[in-house]
Amino acid sequence: MERLQAEVTDLTQRRSNVLAQMEELTPSGDDDVDRDLRDQLRRRYSDLARDAKAKSQQLDTLLAAAPEADNDDPSVLEQLPVVTGADLADLPEALLRALYESFQLQVRYHHDKHAVTLRVTVRDDRIPAMRDAIEQATNPPPPEHGNPGDAGCSHVLSTPNGIRTRVATLRGWCPRPLDDGGQSSGKA
Repeated sequence: MERLQAEVTDLTQRRSNVLAQMEELTPSGDDDVDRDLRDQLRRRYSDLARDAKAKSQQLDTLLAAAPEADNDDPSVLEQLPVVTGADLADLPEALLRALYESFQLQVRYHHDKHAVTLRVTVRDDRIPAMRDAIEQATNPPPPEHGNPGDAGCSHVLSTPNGIRTRVATLRGWCPRPLDDGGQSSGKA
């Protein structure tokens, strides 16, 4: 938005410069040359005026779409719960996505500076969705299958057939998995 404002200001200044050139024009004595110069200055002035009008319309559109300044109330942050000790790396992707979307997270990488800019938007009307996302992220639902007493354990019956690299000379010339489905059973 600032860039567009600067472009509009620059185009306005350039139009003023062209207009000053037209006003200070001294006749060369050759009517054809003078007429051609005035025509070129008029065309340039018209081009600059058209460009300035287009940029002004773009700026007006952006200003109309931008949130109003009175919505920038930092006290909205006080409505969000404080979360400590949460490790986002442990969350499932669906919960992370809901959390990031509720905050409208934007991540921009500046390659030349090797820096990252993070931007979140906290609006009053989005507070309920943010609270829900934070609640789900800090209290994820338990796994859908498995026994509660087996937390941290997995049952190992055998290695699945076909996940090993097939090697011809370890168990004969017929390539097949190193373990064709052993019969051992236990917990790991």
